[in-house]
Amino acid sequence: MRTRKRLDDLGRRVGSIERLLDKLDRSLERIELVTVVREPNTGMSAEAYDGLRKQVIAAVNARMAHLRQLAQFDAAVQVGTSSQELETLVREWREQNELQVVEDITLLDAFELVGPEAAEGRRLIRPAYVDAITGRVIRAGIVERVDEPQVTAVTPAPAGDQGGSDPSGDRLEEMANDNEAATDEESVASGGSQ
Repeated sequence: MRTRKRLDDLGRRVGSIERLLDKLDRSLERIELVTVVREPNTGMSAEAYDGLRKQVIAAVNARMAHLRQLAQFDAAVQVGTSSQELETLVREWREQNELQVVEDITLLDAFELVGPEAAEGRRLIRPAYVDAITGRVIRAGIVERVDEPQVTAVTPAPAGDQGGSDPSGDRLEEMANDNEAATDEESVASGGSQ
């Protein structure tokens, strides 16, 4: 009985300490924010402003690139460009921006699953679009659960590609692994410099 009371008392004290530490952490964040805003000559402020400036410039550049593509697409439609030529134009933009079309349904993180939960088979309804540089899903694909055996779709190589056919997930997985390795190397490097 007595040990139970002590444990309960310790539990309450630990909870109280956690709440106080959380409050202290939030207060410290506010102090840092005020320091950044009120003292622009500090190193922390300079870094924050520089980071913000770079993000604004990147956003403006991305918007301009998007507007140029939109104007190019509209001009092509206005002159009656064929659907095949429009498809080629859009494919070029995808390649320039390293946007990968993923039809390999074994990469479930890139897809939304629909259909009965008990069904074991899978069928591709809509491909996913993934940033090949970051591995981020830009537009999730849709895979339907079906009662048929599982079928894996593979992205065919585009016409004129000299590299042969490559399963859509292989390059994506390679890049994700490379990205993880680079992140690990960066964290080790930054940890060693502190």
